Amino acid sequence: MNAKLLVGVAVIGLVAALAGVSFLSPQPDADMAGDAPVESVNIDLEIDSLSTLAVTERNATFEIGFTATNPNPGTVLLQYVKYTVRTDDQRIHVGLIGERPEGFVASSNFITILPDSAVKLDDKFSIRNTGSNPELWEAIASGTVVWSVSAEASYNHSSFVAGGEHLETFEFDAVPATRG
Repeated sequence: MNAKLLVGVAVIGLVAALAGVSFLSPQPDADMAGDAPVESVNIDLEIDSLSTLAVTERNATFEIGFTATNPNPGTVLLQYVKYTVRTDDQRIHVGLIGERPEGFVASSNFITILPDSAVKLDDKFSIRNTGSNPELWEAIASGTVVWSVSAEASYNHSSFVAGGEHLETFEFDAVPATRG
């Protein structure tokens, strides 16, 4: 058989196959074509608890808990929640739940929040008694301290290619001390 004839038959067969696939594939409806963009809503972050787990003369250990809620119809990828714990305008602790990638080739373990659902985020931290503020340490030991917490959440909608990065800040005042 002639090689040119064989190549010609193969090309005609490939073109026919591609035409058949494109003709038979489902065409998007007008509703699905993206004529009306879906508005994205910011995630919601609530503080669940700030519990005192243990207090000694030298150290105190705490556990903080948040709930991140995704009210959007699409998935949200939460990168991190950075939080600051204060009392009487004195910064006590700064913590990070998740990871903040740095550099060009950095990767991260993202927290996936499915549409119309929530995830719990917890972190433990310890502080050391320096002896410079005995009133604060007494309030921590007795459970009468009142905390204020500020937080920022970094996230993207559905993927890091679509939607861009969002950074939301949250303030929680008068968070009561609880025993864990």
